[in-house]
Amino acid sequence: MLETTRLQAVNTMLTCIGESPVSNLTDAAAADVAIAQNILDEVCRDLMTRSWSWNTLRKQTLQPDVSNRIAVPATWVRVDHPTKDYARKGPWLYDRENETDTFTESVTDLEAVVLLDWDEMPEPARRYAMIRAGRTLAARMVTSEKAVAFTERDEIQSWMVLREYEAEQADYNIFNNQDVAYNRRRFA
Repeated sequence: MLETTRLQAVNTMLTCIGESPVSNLTDAAAADVAIAQNILDEVCRDLMTRSWSWNTLRKQTLQPDVSNRIAVPATWVRVDHPTKDYARKGPWLYDRENETDTFTESVTDLEAVVLLDWDEMPEPARRYAMIRAGRTLAARMVTSEKAVAFTERDEIQSWMVLREYEAEQADYNIFNNQDVAYNRRRFA
């Protein structure tokens, strides 16, 4: 089975509003295509601000630059440390406990939630993003509640498939469950 391409996702979204599919995304001059792509990007960004097994990097190390500041990569939407109170503040790593963005040595053991390109997302995430974006497009552009209700069922089903995929990939148990891990870090 081939993975869903970005073009296929946009064409599926267009069918949600009764529009004809397009043959490519670069030459498509229709406003609906541009709106569909923007909504798809919006949904993907929203989806990837969560920590999933497929968009989370663990045990990352960042080095200070010549001004003793640590630049956080642009694709990192969240950054965390298991024992220290670090956060992203603008493009820099920030130490909230000491209220500074100046570091004299490397910071290790960082966990980062990363924005991925469409082609780097697993198929269940692509499918969920496509369906949710299609429903969002229909809700914004078509006043028919039937069109929105039809894709709402698909969105719920694809969300369940994505959560199942995540549980299988991450091999969660009571000790590495996201909620339990958060509480363990918080009270450590």
